[in-house]
Amino acid sequence: MRRSLFVLLLAAACVGLSFLLPQRDANTRLEEAAAVLQQHVDARAALMDDIAARIASRSSTPDRQERLSALLPEGLGVWVFRSDTLLAWSGTLAIDEDSLRTLNAAHLRVGSSVMLHARLPLPDGMVHLAAEAWNGPPFTNSYLRPAFATWLHAPSGLVAEPGPGLGPVVRDREGNVLFRLAWADDANGFDDRDTARLVLRVLAIVLLVAACWLFLWRLVDRGRPGAASFLFMALIAVLRAASLQLYPISPFDRLELFGPELYAASAWLPSLGDLLIDAVLALVVARFMHLALRHARKPPMALSLGLVGAVLLSGWWITAAWTSTSSICRT
Repeated sequence: MRRSLFVLLLAAACVGLSFLLPQRDANTRLEEAAAVLQQHVDARAALMDDIAARIASRSSTPDRQERLSALLPEGLGVWVFRSDTLLAWSGTLAIDEDSLRTLNAAHLRVGSSVMLHARLPLPDGMVHLAAEAWNGPPFTNSYLRPAFATWLHAPSGLVAEPGPGLGPVVRDREGNVLFRLAWADDANGFDDRDTARLVLRVLAIVLLVAACWLFLWRLVDRGRPGAASFLFMALIAVLRAASLQLYPISPFDRLELFGPELYAASAWLPSLGDLLIDAVLALVVARFMHLALRHARKPPMALSLGLVGAVLLSGWWITAAWTSTSSICRT
């Protein structure tokens, strides 16, 4: 009794601590993300200037594509012109070379993509460099989606909107706007506080199940494993039903795993994450019953059939919900 009460108090403490870490305002986090991205943009612009100077210092030797590749970090492209003739280039950025010859701005747009730009005159030509900051593909699907360049280290859920509007902006070295920032579909990306809240609430759930296990195991020690198994299964089912009445629970509702886009079968299985929770709880109940009944005297036939039937029914329900929804998604 004392052990189960102590574990239950630990679960309550974890829940209380999670509420002491409130979610920050989305606009505040957006401004902080804009400041971090601005630092990365300024650092990348300085790096491009340094690479351009190094390329210019080698202009007296034949410029080969292999030598350019050795100077470039991933995601950077370079074009070397001599007397309006493209002499060498490197990188995978899809940019029309004719548009670079007269480009003086510190950034350029190719479709919906946004790229940083740097240039350095040569004695008889010009060096142009470009680095993609935001990739906006002409079409999107499950595999091809708009995204920031990896060197920006943008938080999850953050998107760029090149057009006019409200929200913090990121600028190039000349002060011109590269793009405006927003959260995708009103999402708010995870930070350290959100991760801590998530860990605390998962720990509270584990401790709550452990408290139920310890409390009902006393019945097993008293020689009533059948009653303990039935009560444990019923108690877990009641707690799970109560948690669904509080749905959605932050910050689980901001995880893609708990979104209805991937999976949603019913009010009892509103997401793939809930299906995972139900499967884990069913496994815990089965393990409790296995340990409780393993060394017990032979239980009555009716009780054995009832417990086995309940477990099989739960497994069938979860499996049927999964396969039916998967069939619909494949169709």
